[in-house]
Amino acid sequence: MQSVSKRQELIYAWLVVAVIALITAMPVMYFNRATKRGGILDDAILNKQDPYYIMDRQVKKLSSQGLKTGEVISFVIPLEDGITKKNLGYIKWFTDKLKGAFPEFGILSLSVAADYRDTGEELLNAPFINQDILADQNWSAKEWLNRIKKDSAVYGVFMGRNFDYAQVAMLLPFDYDEIKTFRRVAEFLEQRKISQWEWYLKADIYPVPEFSQVTTAGWAIGRGLTDAALLSDILKLSTIGLGLSWLLFFFSLISWRQATIAALVVAMSFLWTRGSIGLLQFMGVPVYERVYILIVFTAQIVAGISFAEHKFAGYNERRREFPQLSRAGLWQKARAVNRTMFVTAVIAILNFATLYQIGVRGILEVGIFAALGIIYLLILTMWFLPALHTIIGGEEAPASSGFLARAGNKWNQFLAGLIGAGQKFFHFDSSEQLAGEKKRAKQAICLTAGVLFLAIGLIGLDYIPDIKKDFDFLPVRT
Repeated sequence: MQSVSKRQELIYAWLVVAVIALITAMPVMYFNRATKRGGILDDAILNKQDPYYIMDRQVKKLSSQGLKTGEVISFVIPLEDGITKKNLGYIKWFTDKLKGAFPEFGILSLSVAADYRDTGEELLNAPFINQDILADQNWSAKEWLNRIKKDSAVYGVFMGRNFDYAQVAMLLPFDYDEIKTFRRVAEFLEQRKISQWEWYLKADIYPVPEFSQVTTAGWAIGRGLTDAALLSDILKLSTIGLGLSWLLFFFSLISWRQATIAALVVAMSFLWTRGSIGLLQFMGVPVYERVYILIVFTAQIVAGISFAEHKFAGYNERRREFPQLSRAGLWQKARAVNRTMFVTAVIAILNFATLYQIGVRGILEVGIFAALGIIYLLILTMWFLPALHTIIGGEEAPASSGFLARAGNKWNQFLAGLIGAGQKFFHFDSSEQLAGEKKRAKQAICLTAGVLFLAIGLIGLDYIPDIKKDFDFLPVRT
């Protein structure tokens, strides 16, 4: 009967691991690939009474009357050799390449801007750089430069005032996709298709030799590079965080396998949380992956260390009490820790859920994703961790088995000493001391309650309609 029971325990463990692995390998990974990224400032303000939100909407309403508020990406071409036909030909060639790659955007440069000239018989409107000029053997650079100087629409705009650079401008619509546009520009300058996974490591643009002299500028590029660099740092820092988590797990649990299982749970919670973003987007919820997800991963590392360490600590304690029991039997006896984990998770979820009050979309998303991450950690720690450990094993090593195990035991003894010192510090030998400490504790509680009520009152002011003021705007004439 005992062998049958162990077999049933293993079947149950394999079933749990298989279901979790299937969920991770299929829907979670699919929605990870489908997750769309958002810009740092995309639709950032949620409070519709915020003055910046009101002014932004007011300006956007004027787009139907001809006011365009889109941004510009500038491609600056240095003219180190001065004004030569070779440089002018390069400006035209680059402009044509840009038009072919971005046909839906407006492209302006000296090969597009019209050079209006009245001959007395007709009004010429050929661009400042055209094929006739490039082929003209009698072309005069001095005369051409004089015409540039006289046209304020191009002088200092598409041509530097010292004639040391030229600019090609790409005009973006006000509703453009910032991250998508930045990545298209990067692929254009590098002349290759950049894979989705490479974007998680890429922190800069490396143009091909034919574009090496072109400098790209503009807020869209600046924010895109910032986002790419931060995204790369997120992956690096998250990996470092997982490595440090594994090290802390090992020193605490003194078991290679237990530490690996615990770190795997944290890593899987990352995947599940990020996959949730793609799932929510598929369901029509307007959330995006932004650089703030590093805060979410940090919270998951902290919570994951707490959950997994408590879970394995409960198992190891039961193992010392009942060494004859199977791993599955020990995990059943260690279920008492689940209640503590559940209460801790609920408190953390409620804390993250209150972030919506800040009124900033990025912080709201941090609250949503962190709350989901805590839920996933709770699920994985309560069911996946015991099931995987039941299958592959991994027991706490004795104090004498190797240098690292001894170091782990020393570390645990050090932490126990700190806790013991704290307990002695707050232990009072006389009733007078205890009464004095109780009095100070009551004072601290009253002060904390007063600050709390003051904060609630200040937050409540935002919800009193009488104190809100309407914003008046100057009339715009078009």
